[in-house]
Amino acid sequence: MSRVRGPGSGVRGRIATIADVAAIAVMLAGGALMLQPWWRGGLGVGFWVLLAGTVAHIVTSHLPRRS
Repeated sequence: MSRVRGPGSGVRGRIATIADVAAIAVMLAGGALMLQPWWRGGLGVGFWVLLAGTVAHIVTSHLPRRS
């Protein structure tokens, strides 16, 4: 009995899932940097980190997934 795999299965699907989770973690880190009160430059740096995470999430959400 052979199992037919879809386009998002295997290593590529796992990498896409891990990259998507990492992009969400970057977005959370950017939000945390923007909201922290101890470093004045955190708002500017946090904005760019959040923007990079958002763009990465948009790209990785269009990659094929495991089924």
